Amino acid sequence: MSAEIEWSGDFDRFLDDKADAIETALRAQMGEATTNLLSYIKDQKLSGQVLNQRTGNLKNSGHATTSSTPTEISGEITFGSGPTTKDNVVPYAAIQNYGGTIPAVEDKLMVFEGSSEVVPGVWSKDLVFTRRHRAFQLPARNYLETSFEEREPSIIAGFQAAVDEAAK
Repeated sequence: MSAEIEWSGDFDRFLDDKADAIETALRAQMGEATTNLLSYIKDQKLSGQVLNQRTGNLKNSGHATTSSTPTEISGEITFGSGPTTKDNVVPYAAIQNYGGTIPAVEDKLMVFEGSSEVVPGVWSKDLVFTRRHRAFQLPARNYLETSFEEREPSIIAGFQAAVDEAAK
């Protein structure tokens, strides 16, 4: 058995059109996927599943962003600091997620100077004030990576559906 397919038309243009449609679909899907994952983290993980909400500061500090280059489309979810104002800076976001050691405070008040890097187990961003206490280990209460792992199948399915639709 054999089959022959004959193409009449501009095949290169056809492929370019499909590539553009797929790229556009992937950009849109990345925005949808990051927004949905951020909502899942806020509505599930930071509303009692992993951490109980006291003030809502950590939950409200979350941001989803997407970016692209000619060879890459990426999405990022961040907590603790954001692109808008200084009002949403939450210096304890990283240590809540990754855990770490809180050093003892001997004086009445201790000031931690933060850094602009997020390092697991280390305070970040601006200054943090705390009262006298013994050193203690804060356990990891992972709300970022576990959320991605739980949602990964639906995220992948969303990208596959976007590509399938764009390639029609």
